[in-house]
Amino acid sequence: MEPVAEPDRSVTATDPRPPRWMRRSTLLLLIVLAILALGLVLYFLLPAGWARVVGSMTHGTAASWHGVGFGIVFTLAAVATAALALRSRHRPERRGLVIGLVVATAVLAAPNLLTLLIATGLTAPLARADVVLRITAPGFTVGTLVGVVVAALLAAGGRYLWVNRGRSEASTDGA
Repeated sequence: MEPVAEPDRSVTATDPRPPRWMRRSTLLLLIVLAILALGLVLYFLLPAGWARVVGSMTHGTAASWHGVGFGIVFTLAAVATAALALRSRHRPERRGLVIGLVVATAVLAAPNLLTLLIATGLTAPLARADVVLRITAPGFTVGTLVGVVVAALLAAGGRYLWVNRGRSEASTDGA
């Protein structure tokens, strides 16, 4: 019986896949291209769509109170979800929750951001949406601005009260 030769472990079979850096950079490039394509679609379709939705919701009447409601509700909801995300960010087991809260914050802030972008009218699609919004929902953009300011003041006041909730009790107890 002849001794069995051990296989040479210094030589490895070549991996048929491309190198890891190439796979990752290709994936990153595809993600960036997908985001750009989505951004272009949203750039052209979303402002006009949002203006039509708001116009159909208000039926062509003065919409300043609708704007105030949208501004307050969506600003407070976005601030609350952002606060929850910031509070949970240091716990590794809650990484999925934080990502979900960040996405929810972006979605909740979208109506106010869309209204702001439409009100600026910096580009042709935004200017067209601004005309539609002014005709079908007059006062909506100003109402939204008022609602956002009111919600920001409410959030700042709530934050102040939350941070200082124990200070007045502590100062009266020591006296």
